[in-house]
Amino acid sequence: MFVKPGESIVLKCNTTADNSTDFWLYLTKKNSPHKTLTEGVDVHNHYKTRIQITGNTRNGEYHLKILNFTRQDEGIYRCITVDREIMPVDVYLQMKEAPQNIKFVKSNNTGIVNGIEGQMLNVTCQVIGGKPQGQIYWRSFLSNVTVFATWPFSSLEFEPEYKHHLMNLTCGVSHEMLKDNITTLVKFNLL
Repeated sequence: MFVKPGESIVLKCNTTADNSTDFWLYLTKKNSPHKTLTEGVDVHNHYKTRIQITGNTRNGEYHLKILNFTRQDEGIYRCITVDREIMPVDVYLQMKEAPQNIKFVKSNNTGIVNGIEGQMLNVTCQVIGGKPQGQIYWRSFLSNVTVFATWPFSSLEFEPEYKHHLMNLTCGVSHEMLKDNITTLVKFNLL
């Protein structure tokens, strides 16, 4: 699950409504040592300003509220009930991040992509950063184009014609953490 910086989030956990002991644990990654955040409705002193237990615990609602999410809060949160056959509930939290940049692969950082008229050309765009994935898009006047996309890459494959010589091709990324999309462009140099 992805969380915006500074956001408060509630992790839901339904347990039994009896007098069992419930815990919320924190792990930085799978199979790492855990830190006990809560035991029953008691929040350990070290975390009192950052987390709260919410929900009606008498009805088995044992929810963890994390206040003002930061990068240090990324990790696995585990809700467990002691002495009951209830499977632990794990929630993996990551901070949402905007992409930092977008670039063309194999353009020699000149803004020019070389191709040969009539021979298949592959142009690839790469997004740097971004959690969760954003949307990569293309702007051009090309036709008969095949698009291959596996985040953080997107590729166009086409057979260039002379009319494409010195034409611009724009690759962009939209993302919920960006105010404005990030774009980059290259020019075709056909031989």
